[in-house]
Amino acid sequence: MLTFLLSIVFTLFPERYRHRIFAQYDVRVQNGSLVSGLVEVLACISVFFVRYFSFMQYRLGGIATTAIKKGTEESLRVARVQFGAGTVSTFEYLLQPLTMVLVYFHV
Repeated sequence: MLTFLLSIVFTLFPERYRHRIFAQYDVRVQNGSLVSGLVEVLACISVFFVRYFSFMQYRLGGIATTAIKKGTEESLRVARVQFGAGTVSTFEYLLQPLTMVLVYFHV
């Protein structure tokens, strides 16, 4: 078990340093790199969806609050307005720099 956990750490170092620093350990880095990649993908997907739900709640709540303050709350009943606000907010979320980095790392 210890060698498996060490293999995850060893994958973070370039190959030329692995042999110099960790020559005393007999570790297969293929298993560690597989687990490291899976953890990275799962972490990025989790952060992506948690941020998406909190962002959508914030944006759509802000749109509704603005409409109510202006006295046009009846416009929120129209399905096209709700669909349009959701679509625009989704594109706004996808264009944020952190979202682009998360998509890059989990694809």
